[in-house]
Amino acid sequence: MSSPVPRAELVFELQVTCDPPTPIGRVGGEAMMIPITGGTVSGEHVRGEVLAGGADWAVKRDDGALFIDARYAFRTHDGVVVQVHNSGPNRIDPESNPTMTMVTTPVFKAPEGEYGWLNDATFVGTVTPDLEQGSGVHVRVYRVVL
Repeated sequence: MSSPVPRAELVFELQVTCDPPTPIGRVGGEAMMIPITGGTVSGEHVRGEVLAGGADWAVKRDDGALFIDARYAFRTHDGVVVQVHNSGPNRIDPESNPTMTMVTTPVFKAPEGEYGWLNDATFVGTVTPDLEQGSGVHVRVYRVVL
């Protein structure tokens, strides 16, 4: 008997705006803080705005890997604030991945109620930097289901 194979379904997307990175120095590589200044959330069951005040505490390691460690929040269209911790190590090869898209594992903290399902699911995300404007990222959030 074989086990079910997980699949991922897109649940929402975020367009996140950022300020330029602030170098922090050496912390297991070149550390930087990238302030999150706002953005939008769109999807069938989740929509709203990304709140200013979060940041990505990224580290570009000496071996070339980039570790994303973003913490921020968004407010849904009906006023509920959801916390986000989106992280993951990535090796980016511009030849095979010209969009520089990275993979992350977002975790959410939502109040009980309509958005409580965000607390109880496994998610995978993709983060694609806005290479043209250089001022943000596009995040796609997928729920992993059997």
